[in-house]
Amino acid sequence: MKLILVITLFFFISLGVSNCFAQKLPIWDDVSRSFEIKKGSQEVILVHYFATWCAPCMKELPVFDSLRKVLSTDNAQFVFISMDIKNTRKLAKTLSNLRLPGKVFYLSPTSDSNKIIHPNASGALPTTVIYYPLGVPILIEGKMTMSEYLKILR
Repeated sequence: MKLILVITLFFFISLGVSNCFAQKLPIWDDVSRSFEIKKGSQEVILVHYFATWCAPCMKELPVFDSLRKVLSTDNAQFVFISMDIKNTRKLAKTLSNLRLPGKVFYLSPTSDSNKIIHPNASGALPTTVIYYPLGVPILIEGKMTMSEYLKILR
């Protein structure tokens, strides 16, 4: 009985310790914002801005996993930018549990985010900017369905 108690206690302590060392999200800055689209590539980059407190944002996130399954992995790249109030370990863990199909970064809502997102961005969430190799970036503000994204991407 004591052995089971000791093992159980060790298990819960190890869970707590591993959570203490969890990393925060990397910051979305000039380095991470610089996209390198290969010359001649047909790759499309979708950069999605959201927050976990935003209900429409959270409802839309599964759409990107579905899009990833439909689009060729060679033709689409996904980047997710959290604009939550604070960049915490809990936020990083929550987002890692969502298994988003791309890199996840953090952008402080106190930054001049409208200029960072897109020159015409209003600050609404969710927001997606689609970058085409030879085209002008497309700004999408508000929640979209998979079929609406596919109409734009095809």
